[in-house]
Parts: sequence; structure tokens; C-alpha cells
Amino acid sequence: MDLPSFEENTGLSFNRAGKKLSSFERMFWQHAGKNLKIVEKIDFSREKTDIGTIWLPLELGGMYLADGPYVKMCLMDYNVYRNAPWDLPMYKFIFTKQCLTKTAVEEDRTLIVKLSSIMDQIKDAPRLKIGGFIFHDTRCGSTLVANQIAVLPQNRVFSESRPPTQCLRAYLKNQMLDPRKPDLMMTREMFEECINGVMALFSRSRENETQQQIFIKFQNSRFAPQLTEIFNDVPWVYLFRDPVEVMVSNIGRGETGGPCVREGLAAAQKLPDDQKEWLIRAKSMKSGDRGADHELMEKLSMICASWLLEMDEAARTAYQSNPSKGVFIDYNRLPNAVPDFLYTKHFKVDLSVAENW
Repeated sequence: MDLPSFEENTGLSFNRAGKKLSSFERMFWQHAGKNLKIVEKIDFSREKTDIGTIWLPLELGGMYLADGPYVKMCLMDYNVYRNAPWDLPMYKFIFTKQCLTKTAVEEDRTLIVKLSSIMDQIKDAPRLKIGGFIFHDTRCGSTLVANQIAVLPQNRVFSESRPPTQCLRAYLKNQMLDPRKPDLMMTREMFEECINGVMALFSRSRENETQQQIFIKFQNSRFAPQLTEIFNDVPWVYLFRDPVEVMVSNIGRGETGGPCVREGLAAAQKLPDDQKEWLIRAKSMKSGDRGADHELMEKLSMICASWLLEMDEAARTAYQSNPSKGVFIDYNRLPNAVPDFLYTKHFKVDLSVAENW
């Protein structure tokens, strides 16, 4: 049976500038061949704290719609992560099998709601404390640190979740792209509503659960200056590693999928054809063969080095603005630096809770 049109199902077809939404934007509203249901509010009574089910945000959409943004929510079993974070080290691994399925859509466990509407629902709900932020360059032990924090029963940890970064990208991207078009911009007020709303959804407290605080590991440190300015009372850590080791881990024998080269390669696509012959050549080569191409490896190394410098500079900027809340930890100090220093002295986690668990 044919699905109803996007416009018929959602009543949404234009962004603030009156332009049709792209096919990429429409992906937010559909899954498993079905249009996701848009609801006026979330039924929080369906949560079962004794078995760990909780409504959590997956991603944002409709960022530039007149009444957006909207948030895709899922009723998921968070305990599968708490019980063994090493098995599901990223937030997307937790919800992929639980929320992005035909069954989840049919059972209304994955729904869409206006961010402003759900914020009205939870405006008086108690919230967990934001215990700390984890920033990093890449391949430097950040997932290990997040897992070490997640095993403690009083902590709710989110590792590289999309919603906070989506707020930041929407705000900063449009400020940089074309400040002359206010109808396409997310204003500072809209941005703060977005990021505070997302944090409220992650930190919503419920009765009869052990969690006391949340920790968020971000995808890198690019947005550390903005986040530490808004949440200036939240302690944070920047994890780093010898850049040569990071580059070897990312590039290896010519791999192009590592975090430090993905964005650089995307930018290189916009170069004139006579300046990207090496990129065209790379696409036709197997990963193992790229390592023998000295020009290609030099290009990848420069892209990676530039990206790492950007991450370091962002962390340094954040630290200079508020040095009392930030610390830098070398990869070589892990994992002992977490229980010896980060837990107790910087994030001030109460280990007695874990001892009595």
C-alpha cells in the first residue's frame, strides 16, 4: 500500500525560507518504510524504571521549520548499556536495534514530537546534575573513559549522541554561511532553547532510580568553547594522544574513514579537478595499496594534522576561558587516571555508591 505523501502525513513541507525540504531532511520523518507518528506529547507512563526503560532523544529534525525543531524520541531499555557498556560503547549502538526497527514504529516506541511541546511536559520535572563533559581528539581512549564512568550505578552516560551536536551545527553553520539571511539562521535564543532542551531530555530524573548525574562524551572537541561557555559550571576533560600515534591509527596504510580525515576529504571534493587528482586516484585504490602512494599519504597526513590542530586549539580556547573547570589528560595516563584523579578529584564522583551497589 502506498504511503501518504510527506505533506499529508506531517503537514510540513517548507522551511523558514519557503523552500521545499530536501530528501535528506525528509529521512528524519520516516523509517522502515513508514511515516513516523507525530504526537502532541509523550506518554511517560509507559516507562518502567525497575527494568530500565526510558524515553530518550535520538535526533533532531525540522530545525528550520517555523515551529521546529522536532525531536525523535524512543522508549528504550537503557540498562543494556549500563550493564555492559563495553558491548555497546556508542549511543547509536544502544538504540539501533531497539528503536530503528519496523516493530518499534508499529508499537509507537519511536515517535516524533515538537521540542517545545515536550519541554512543556517536563518543565517541572526534576533533573539529574550534569556531572561532566568528555572532549577528545580521536583514537585517544575517550570511549574507555566513558565506559569507566558508565559502570558506576549513579551515572547516566551518553557517548557521542547526535542531538547536542545538531543544535551546535545548526547554530554555528548558519552564522558562518550567510548571516545576511536571518530567515535561515538559528538565533542565539533559539540555539539556547535547543541545547538546553536536549540536555533536559537527557537529564530527566525519575523516581526509584539510582542515577544522580549525567556525563556526555562528545564526538570531538570542536564545540568545546561554546559548550563550556553555556554550561560554565560543568567540569570537563580533554583527552589527547601523541599526534603521530593518532595519525597512524587514523590513516594506517591509507585508510580514509578515520575521524581526522573524513571532513578534510569532504572539503577536498570542492577543489578544482586539477588540484584533486590524488583524491580521484585514492578512490580507485584499495586501502592497502594507498600506503605505497607517497603523495597520497602525505596529503592524508596533512589533512589529519590540520584536523588535530583544530581540536587542540578548540580545547585550549575553552580552557583559557574557564581554567578551573577543565583538565587535559594524556592517553598514556589511562586507565588509572580515571579512578585516581578524574572520578574523585575533578568530576567528584561519590565512589561509596558503587561500593554499596
